[in-house]
Amino acid sequence: MARMNGLAYLGLGAALMYLFDPQLGRKRRNDLGNQVDSTRRKVRRGTDAVLRDATNRTRGMLVETRRWLQAQRQRLERRAENATNEASGAARAAIAPWRKTHWSPAQRALAGMAGAGLATSGCVRGGFLGVAMAMTGIGLIARATANEELGTLARDIGDDLGELASQAEARPPAASQPAQRGDTGLGAATA
Repeated sequence: MARMNGLAYLGLGAALMYLFDPQLGRKRRNDLGNQVDSTRRKVRRGTDAVLRDATNRTRGMLVETRRWLQAQRQRLERRAENATNEASGAARAAIAPWRKTHWSPAQRALAGMAGAGLATSGCVRGGFLGVAMAMTGIGLIARATANEELGTLARDIGDDLGELASQAEARPPAASQPAQRGDTGLGAATA
């Protein structure tokens, strides 16, 4: 250990003699200062280059990541849009047979059973929701039985009721008609 310390002191003494030589010491110190400044500039340039490179690579990765995320988002949006279109198309395809004016016998049977179930559930449930369920069930039963759209069915019923009302107004009351001989009604006189 003492030997190492001696060598270190010997080297330090030689460096001091080299730099502080009365004839060339000033030039050597200036040269050493220039070399230190040059090395410092090279290190700074290298550090700046490394930082610029790392910054540019990071920005490039961020741009690529952003583009990738946008592409993924667009792909997912297209997929969701297609799925929505497919789902709405599937829903339309499932509903289409029920929107026809005339239903098939299988549809009528299914609608009648569903209507009966709704009407029964509505009667058991009671309240406003029960009444709504019962009315919906009765509407389904009517639609299945008549095999006509409910609007057409209601219009036909309204027309029939209108005709019955006009016929009732045109007919004289039953009490003012005289009983005939062959009439076997309960209120008729026997001869």
